[in-house]
Amino acid sequence: MPDAVAAQQDRAMTRWFADSAAADALRRSPVRALIVVGANDDILVDANARRLEQMIPRARLDVVADAGHALMFQYPVELAQHVDAFVSR
Repeated sequence: MPDAVAAQQDRAMTRWFADSAAADALRRSPVRALIVVGANDDILVDANARRLEQMIPRARLDVVADAGHALMFQYPVELAQHVDAFVSR
């Protein structure tokens, strides 16, 4: 991915995290949340997923090894396993 695209995405996420109303809503969320990311995602940086995990009280972050941004197409079975494990808890 071009550096300019990555920088644009990073700026967008930084603005989103700085939105106090959105951040406050996430911090107050009473529901469990599953965040699934690809370890090799070239579009969304790992730090964004980790920040979401920290903001949402009942969040769980799962990282799919070798997956990229389109992990749902690359590894649909593994993604389904993560979802199944999460909802079974």
